[in-house]
Amino acid sequence: MTKIIKIVSFAFITGALLCSNAFARFSVLPYIQNTTATSVTICWETDEIQESLVKYGTGKNVSYQYSAEGPQGKKHRVAIKNLKPGTLYYYQVLSGKDVIPAGNRDFYFNTASRAGEPFVFAVYGDTRNGLNSYDTDHEAVINSIMKFSAPQFCLVTGDLVDKGSDTFLWENFLRIENSITRHAVIYPTYGSNDLSKGKDTYDNYFVLPNGGKWYSFDWGGCHFIGLYAWDTFAQSKKELSPDSEQYKWLVKDLESETNKKALFTVVFMHDAIYQYGKPKNTNLEKYWVPLFKKYGVDTVYCSGAHLYEHTVIDGIHYVISGGGGAEMQSNYATGDTTNVIYEFHHCKVSVNPPVLKSEAINVNGNVLDSFILVSNFAEKGSENSNSSLGLSGNSNSSERIEIIEGALVQDDNKPIKLALFSTDCVYCHEIENTTLPALAKKLNIDLELHVFPLRDRGNFEKLVILENEYNDHDNPVPAVFLGGKILGGEKEIKQNLENLLIDLKEMPPETREARTDLKISEKSYDAENNIVQRFKSFSLLPIMVAGLIDGINPCAFATIIFLLSYLAILRKSKQELILAGIVFTFAVFITYFAVGLGGFSFFRAMSSYQLISKILRYLIIGLVFTLGILSLIDYYKCLKGKASEMFLQLPKNLKDRIHGQIRNYAATGGLLASTLVLGFLVSLFELACTGQIYLPTLQYMAGLSQYRGAAIKYLFLYNIMFILPLAIIFIFTVFGTTSSGFLRFFEKKVALIKLLTAILFLLLGIILLN
Repeated sequence: MTKIIKIVSFAFITGALLCSNAFARFSVLPYIQNTTATSVTICWETDEIQESLVKYGTGKNVSYQYSAEGPQGKKHRVAIKNLKPGTLYYYQVLSGKDVIPAGNRDFYFNTASRAGEPFVFAVYGDTRNGLNSYDTDHEAVINSIMKFSAPQFCLVTGDLVDKGSDTFLWENFLRIENSITRHAVIYPTYGSNDLSKGKDTYDNYFVLPNGGKWYSFDWGGCHFIGLYAWDTFAQSKKELSPDSEQYKWLVKDLESETNKKALFTVVFMHDAIYQYGKPKNTNLEKYWVPLFKKYGVDTVYCSGAHLYEHTVIDGIHYVISGGGGAEMQSNYATGDTTNVIYEFHHCKVSVNPPVLKSEAINVNGNVLDSFILVSNFAEKGSENSNSSLGLSGNSNSSERIEIIEGALVQDDNKPIKLALFSTDCVYCHEIENTTLPALAKKLNIDLELHVFPLRDRGNFEKLVILENEYNDHDNPVPAVFLGGKILGGEKEIKQNLENLLIDLKEMPPETREARTDLKISEKSYDAENNIVQRFKSFSLLPIMVAGLIDGINPCAFATIIFLLSYLAILRKSKQELILAGIVFTFAVFITYFAVGLGGFSFFRAMSSYQLISKILRYLIIGLVFTLGILSLIDYYKCLKGKASEMFLQLPKNLKDRIHGQIRNYAATGGLLASTLVLGFLVSLFELACTGQIYLPTLQYMAGLSQYRGAAIKYLFLYNIMFILPLAIIFIFTVFGTTSSGFLRFFEKKVALIKLLTAILFLLLGIILLN
């Protein structure tokens, strides 16, 4: 009876899915298998014996220039060969009355990337689907993979279904997976449930290298090894030991030239070797771990346990990713070196040579854990050894490269490479747009500048990796990396940048190129763990002091002084001045707090961001200098007894008219709204330079779910202290423009006040210029 209910329910679900997509009659929708750089296999199933025809092509308009055929049948496997590496193809399946409509952009595949090209893959396991409560969680994981990772292929680490001999369960698995598999190949490994005591039909659905029990494949210069470790506590040692066929194959594969030249070697299988709070898998540790160490395996992904766990042993990252849909296991205590998380998730792995970044992402898109591996060029023989820091373009980072020409005569010497880790602050822009172009012309050299905005968390990880590589930690930002040295903060950059460039210029070309190469030789370094440890060392007082120091922002000071002085000239009441000052200060606070949490990244990433920031800055500078000069002229007129002719006052009739209009405007809240927008714009496009490491670290930690609460608390206190200097300026300005005693003093000492005002504005202008 249960079987009948399953079949009827499955038929209903599948029928609803297929009809809704106008793909009638397919019992299993088309999916991708066995992708290489030059070939792919398209698989599908029909209820009746039908032809097997696939049309495909690379046209942007989804045109199909080519076709391939397979034998007739119910199970269809069409192999397509002679494809171009790293290329997107659209395809159409025609199988009798079962047809994918022509022009459908949802059916495509990518051939394997060339060595050195970036790519993304996903890892997940223990989907264990069936018509039960697990399906909902399984589908949520699959949807999150497409939404947050969009991989080119997936590693599925076993226990795909509850019972591997049940055709219904396999077809249901393929139904759920189809939003991925119609685009990207999945590479599975056996779990104990898939094996079903040897009665499984696993081979009926997958076209895998080497028969599929254990196999390897290559993608983008990386080597992937899938192993047959379904349940080694019950599995025969004959399948694992040095005398086994699998062990001998594994040694041969690890010794192959393909693996030796690989940027990374990734092993995936079902059974976990290590799990915190559980006995070690002694068979795998005894037989396979020595091979992993000897032949440079970088990371091992597995499942078996329904959780996420990440630990590093002898330099190898062991990851359990068993959150694909089966019920979560009970919580266990975790060790200091082990990160265990109980959430449905997948691992997004971004490879951008020579860097691999692995992120555990839950169904809501939150990053639960991450780590970075950096390939050793000398050992791995990368063809892309000149990659900028080897860290370009991963999912949480961005890079901009600019050639700064200063050499009067072009020669064969390559530009001097340097990296700038930028916080979008004023001095960051000055380095890029003024300092470096001036030095390039002065020294008659060309520069190749790589800008890494620290608003992207991946770029902060790059800085930390560099600091570890060169044993120079906790640098203030902005930071410049040049010639094997890190210059941290404005003071150090101004003192040493020019001399360092002079030293590099005088070196022989070969030596200079070697010294300025931005590649990293470190094999593996967990940047995130270093940042976490730095965060744990923070205390409240230094963070508050850092916020207070960073809050000395002349641009904001000049703006609020002008704003409140202008409102005072228009005879605004003391309450209105206080309210305007509070709104402006609040806007500064909330903008910086939001930026600290990663907000406004879209605006800050715009190509026009620097231009808008520069325009706003020079408008304020122009305004400040104008007020300073006019105050000096007023001072001169006061000395001549012509106070009534001062510039910085309004004629009575005009003053009264504006006063009335402003009051009406303020009554509707327009004045406060304008003040709020002004504070927002000044803060967003005139970001203060932080001379401390605290803010970038807090911004990074706010992106980690397990530390977000503490990071937000620190960010809040940092920003409270950040606005304190502004609040003090605001209070003094209000007092100076509303105090009756001060106004009487002003009437008696107009000339002196005008002179002091002129000095104040001119000093602010000079500070802003410098």
